[in-house]
Amino acid sequence: MDAPSTVASARDGAELADAIRRAFAAEVAILDGLADGLWSAMRPTARLAVAVLGRVAESLVPGQLPAGQAPIPALRQAAVIRAGEAALNGWAATHGLGIGMIAGACAYLRELGGCPPAISAPGGLTELGGSPRAMAWRVAILDALMGRLEPLERIRTGLELSETELGALFGVSRQAVSQWREKGIPANRADAVAHVLQTVDLLERKLVAGRLPLVARRPADRLGGKSILQALTDDPVGTHAVFAAAFDWSTGA
Repeated sequence: MDAPSTVASARDGAELADAIRRAFAAEVAILDGLADGLWSAMRPTARLAVAVLGRVAESLVPGQLPAGQAPIPALRQAAVIRAGEAALNGWAATHGLGIGMIAGACAYLRELGGCPPAISAPGGLTELGGSPRAMAWRVAILDALMGRLEPLERIRTGLELSETELGALFGVSRQAVSQWREKGIPANRADAVAHVLQTVDLLERKLVAGRLPLVARRPADRLGGKSILQALTDDPVGTHAVFAAAFDWSTGA
């Protein structure tokens, strides 16, 4: 039997887990290997998980499901989101990360496809699901699924900075930036990163496409002769406030 058939024929959570173990052995092994990254490198881990789960969802939804009229790509995305949530709940707590995540997607698609009986997640939470970082994992999965860049990369590409320049923007080394990417932005730097990101987003919307990297290096009268990069380095909160006020009434720059 092919993967969709074995999953569809499961009668309970144990049979579903066994079907997944047989049908997706390679994918389960890869996902199980990501367990440590849930804590030490959440965003890269989410990107890898989404890539694997996307392939799983593609094999489970090769055509039209019996019930529902939603576009197939949307169904696959929804299945990946459910798989991400399963890393936090009883699916992964009971069956391990790999089988648990795939089971979350399978149970959701079974229900949509009219495959009785409905199979609910086992009770309980994983260690991550019971921690304050659970929401960060949900956001990381969504960002990976939608192809959104993480904040530091968004800033770097928006301003066309090297890794060294990106570190200098926050008064740290490029090595520190690498650690931020892997372990998350430190709490005492999160506000600065957020305001720099908001400023980059604002200026990209208001300036002619492609001009921001050049404009950011020029002295600006409204910043007391400093460049945008210098001002963001010295005072990210105040710099964002300056441009937010300036564009409150203006539609361009």
